Amino acid sequence: MRKLTTAIILATAGIVTTSAMAAPHDHNDMRHEHHAAYQDKKADWRPGQFAPKQYVSDRYKVDHRGYKKLHKPGRGQHWIKANGHYLLINDHNHKIIQVVR
Repeated sequence: MRKLTTAIILATAGIVTTSAMAAPHDHNDMRHEHHAAYQDKKADWRPGQFAPKQYVSDRYKVDHRGYKKLHKPGRGQHWIKANGHYLLINDHNHKIIQVVR
């Protein structure tokens, strides 16, 4: 009798735990991590200014052929996108040559 009771209890416990494991996991821990690109909201780009160092990397370079507003950059120049603006930058001194909004 004792073995039968133990077997019934273990079988019931096994069924309960498997159904609990099959339930969907609702792990809504409200930690929404947003890793957006650096954006300086106050930036008012003007020709002659120096481009910030974080925008000088290849990460922000833009190919002019994909955008109608951008012309082909000259030798020693390239386009970057910063805060929704397109900046034509001098490769040597990193000065802004032209701003397209």
